Amino acid sequence: MTSVKITVDAANANAFLVELTGKIKRPKALNDALGRRLASELQEHFRTKNKVPNKLGGTKTNFWNDISAATVMTEATAKGATVTIGEARFRIHLEGGTIKPTGARKALTIPLIAGAHGKRVSDYQKDTGKKLFRIGSALFERSDSGDRSLTGATRVSARGRGNMTLKSKSQIRPVYALVKKVTIKRDPKALPPKAKLIEALNQTAEHFLNRELKKGGLA
Repeated sequence: MTSVKITVDAANANAFLVELTGKIKRPKALNDALGRRLASELQEHFRTKNKVPNKLGGTKTNFWNDISAATVMTEATAKGATVTIGEARFRIHLEGGTIKPTGARKALTIPLIAGAHGKRVSDYQKDTGKKLFRIGSALFERSDSGDRSLTGATRVSARGRGNMTLKSKSQIRPVYALVKKVTIKRDPKALPPKAKLIEALNQTAEHFLNRELKKGGLA
């Protein structure tokens, strides 16, 4: 009797072991089917995550759709199959880590309002036509919806931009926070539950074996 059992690799929690009992004519075809099913399950999981609104309520960057599009089966042999998530940004969500400024940048800009979500400072200024200015560890803009007012000082120094004159009692609001680093926590839902993946792969293996039997045998 021929059967297939799929489990999680104890040495690598993100890999799966295919245990074949008996013989099969086309092991590569089986692994191809398993690899394609795994890629499909991952892609669907990422697309589902992409539907969750961002915390600021701003325009979505569709990050998880990008991860889904970068997920493909890259190899299938008689020994196994490889599914690759070819997007470097995924790793920090899977494992967690710290992001620091690169190049000449001295700080990271963290959006504080919906309109700034997913936008560089230069793009935000271009889209809104507003010049941002720095106060302490944040970039501000003049805004009728601002919840802070400037009184007693009508000239504010914006680093790298000279002085900007604000009317007395001008309303301002912070648009970006300036930080030296950001720690991203590991996302426990970056990948689908392993039990769900194993169930899907075992289902695919069972269907494959049944089709092979109908074709005239496995060995």
